[in-house]
Amino acid sequence: MKDEVLKDNVTELLKVWGFEVEQLQERAMVRTPDLVATKAGQRFIIELKTKGRDARRLAKEAARMAQGEIVEHGELAGRRGTQAGIIADGVKQILALPPLEADFLTIWIHLEGDDPAFQMEQFRGAAYGVSNVIDLDGAPTRECYYFYNSDFHRYREALDGIILSRSESTEAKAQLLVNNLSPRAGRFLSSMLARQFAGAVIDPTRLERAGTIYIADCDADRKMLGGVVAYLQEKYGRARLCNIDMGKCEMKVALSSDEE
Repeated sequence: MKDEVLKDNVTELLKVWGFEVEQLQERAMVRTPDLVATKAGQRFIIELKTKGRDARRLAKEAARMAQGEIVEHGELAGRRGTQAGIIADGVKQILALPPLEADFLTIWIHLEGDDPAFQMEQFRGAAYGVSNVIDLDGAPTRECYYFYNSDFHRYREALDGIILSRSESTEAKAQLLVNNLSPRAGRFLSSMLARQFAGAVIDPTRLERAGTIYIADCDADRKMLGGVVAYLQEKYGRARLCNIDMGKCEMKVALSSDEE
């Protein structure tokens, strides 16, 4: 989806939700955010991003398959350079406005690659530094937020949330990731924008209270993950925890049809 089309589509959706929306124009030599949305005295600064297909990788795979090769490809669901770079660029543009102290700061990322649902998991993993934690004593495996270095920790003063949207056929899906480390997190959760996402809000504090995730809210060095695991063991009273990162793996081969 072209940038201007995405900007117009999001603008129209926000207007349907009752927001007043201003589309910002980039100043000379300065890349500013895309939208300022206002409702009930609350102001939201929104930078729009699109994550599409990896055209270079797909072209290489197609060339190999044309030679009769079987192509393997694997990706992790957690933090990768691509997702972190998109989020970092969005924060830079938001801060270029510059925002007011009371503003809510948000990046809206539209996903339209080969597997938008998996892209959504990757951005959630980047935002929250997610890993999966296994209990060797038999308790259910849970995701752990902030297990790794995370973008929400890195930009805790400059990013209140990330909206992830994807469209598949005629079905549109969206999710709001709340940065619970932001000093504005409480106000953002009850904001006019967050209300529009209802059951599609990811709030780590609420998920931890419900017993569905772990949170590694510690100062342990993320380069020494043993310290993070030891913290989780003490915090949750589980003696035998270990982490494992999830992802996906696929194999492709080109098949020729027999016209006869």
